Amino acid sequence: MRGLGKNLDSVILRFNQLDWTDLELPQGVAKLTGKYAGYLSENYMKNRQAVAVREFVSEGDTLVAVCADALVELLKKQEVQELIDNEETGLQNNYQAYLQRVEALGQLPPLENDRHYLELISDLEQAKSIRDKCVSGLRSLKRAHHKLLTQLEKRERLDYWYEELTELNTLALQLSPLIKELKK
Repeated sequence: MRGLGKNLDSVILRFNQLDWTDLELPQGVAKLTGKYAGYLSENYMKNRQAVAVREFVSEGDTLVAVCADALVELLKKQEVQELIDNEETGLQNNYQAYLQRVEALGQLPPLENDRHYLELISDLEQAKSIRDKCVSGLRSLKRAHHKLLTQLEKRERLDYWYEELTELNTLALQLSPLIKELKK
């Protein structure tokens, strides 16, 4: 649209250079009209994109909330805690049975087996810690995504109106002298 306006202004310039007519057309109007049409089409696309992004973030917020809640519920289930407790109890019982068997044989347990047992206990504690961190992280993700949605909605409204008014004011200021010239 802007290119069309510039081309029309070029045609007007050529027309005004012709000697066979006294009529002179004002220059710059077509360019400004093209600029205005371009502005309108760009704003239309920006608004459509903003609506699409807002809908996407809004739907994403619902999806993130549902998924995060489901995962938190899964990680906090009694069955998961029972599985961890069972693993801890089984590990202790198996190690005690191992120590009793070694003692019954009159041997000293190899130090490597003690290290392996301690590594297993450490892994179990890390699993508990990771579960708690996952729950905390999921809750934080849910809150952060919802905050993103609310901030996006607030900022979008303010930015939209500010840009709209600024651009319209600029175009009105540019159009005013050309309209006065056309009235002459």
